[in-house]
Amino acid sequence: MKRILVLGLIVALISGVMVTGCIENNNDELTAEETYEKFLTAAVEGDQDTVEELLHPDMLEEVDEGDIDWWIASFSLNYDSVGEVNEVEIEDGIQEVMDLEGDELENEVNYWENQYQSFVDEYGMDGYAVVTFSLTTAEGEQELRMDAVFEDDGNWYIAI
Repeated sequence: MKRILVLGLIVALISGVMVTGCIENNNDELTAEETYEKFLTAAVEGDQDTVEELLHPDMLEEVDEGDIDWWIASFSLNYDSVGEVNEVEIEDGIQEVMDLEGDELENEVNYWENQYQSFVDEYGMDGYAVVTFSLTTAEGEQELRMDAVFEDDGNWYIAI
């Protein structure tokens, strides 16, 4: 009888570890859009644990946690909700958010491509995706913005 009880406990323990592992690795399968939406939603809701989970680990080490606290508190006070998050080509995102054309558009595209690629090179990441997103302010206004999400070892992260 003791053997059956011990065997049952071992099976339960292994099952618990496997379920916990599946839950913790659930973010591995998020797309760039889903990662950014999860990040923004967590920031609006003041969920610091989720925000930190989605920040690239190497960059997180370089930032003071007090600064993250302050940013999340400020963000959650200023924004009420997250609208649509869409992965776009960088040029399309800039046109949508900044409404630029011609040389101004080309200069802006070059600038952001260089900025994003510097992050990729500096931190040894695999690449990036550009997203546009909308936020509803505390005053009920809509803001449209653009940012990048960075891929590293098959996972998407936010850079700060």
